[in-house]
Amino acid sequence: MLRNAQTETKSNPALTGDAIPVFKPLIQQQELDAAVEALEMGWLGMGSYVGRFEEGIKSYLEAPDRYVAAVSTGHAALHLGLLVAGVGPGDEVITPSFNNIADFQAILATGASPVFCDIRDDSLCIDVAAAEKLLRRAPKRSFRWTTTASWRP
Repeated sequence: MLRNAQTETKSNPALTGDAIPVFKPLIQQQELDAAVEALEMGWLGMGSYVGRFEEGIKSYLEAPDRYVAAVSTGHAALHLGLLVAGVGPGDEVITPSFNNIADFQAILATGASPVFCDIRDDSLCIDVAAAEKLLRRAPKRSFRWTTTASWRP
């Protein structure tokens, strides 16, 4: 069934400017120019930018003996990171309750279960005190933080 774009726009608050977006990507002219240049090169995948990006990250991290792999989505990055961290079936991963669905999907793709943690009203980020309570009641193992917060049993 074909839709009438004008009718759909008028009835959809997200398209009329009446909605409050959860986030709005910041795409400036530099990003647009790079995207056009990559498309004009004829690459829709692993073009020359990817290798340069990976080498740049290695250099920035001062980690010449480490592997760096660019991936196509945030979901893919999270999934890969969880696998590298050894997360798998039977594990639980604490994640903010206000989050992108891709985060939950990445956790589930490893066989682990997401454990939803409250967020702070003032920042919309994970409430570290609430996360600590979740960790203290965890029945089986030690946890590793991979954020700027730290927790020690």
